[in-house]
Amino acid sequence: MYRAVGEMFPEGVLRNPIRITAAALLALTFALVFASPSFAQQRLSDRDIEVLMKNLKQDNKKFQSSFNSSISKSAVRKTSQEKIYKDLVKSFQGQTDTMLSVFQSKHTADSTLPGVLSTARQIDDVFLDYQIPGNAKADWNNCKTILSKLALQFNLPLNN
Repeated sequence: MYRAVGEMFPEGVLRNPIRITAAALLALTFALVFASPSFAQQRLSDRDIEVLMKNLKQDNKKFQSSFNSSISKSAVRKTSQEKIYKDLVKSFQGQTDTMLSVFQSKHTADSTLPGVLSTARQIDDVFLDYQIPGNAKADWNNCKTILSKLALQFNLPLNN
């Protein structure tokens, strides 16, 4: 009914199961330690970051124009809120310009990007609070796409 271990398996295959387990664990450890993960984030070069910032500046100009036009047709037209929101978008434009200038001279955005992201969150709130007609939302999404790439590069959250 029961066979001896030697009869079930060829001799030597399971001679020392501890050695086999140890060798498998060692191989797995080497594979995990020395394999370069393919999902690792690649850091963009300073030149690529500068190009992203220039694209943001350009897209932001288009957004500011479409936003100003759209907000004038929204529920807040001809109110103090309209002026506040237009000033917010104008401030965002100035912040992105400053961020680009600082990055071009110091190759860092540590002092400027957090403020840009904070203002971006405020602009997001405007879109959440009001239905804004026209292309403003699509233009804003283009800006946010670039902002998310920049935030990722500097390990900052896009939304808080």
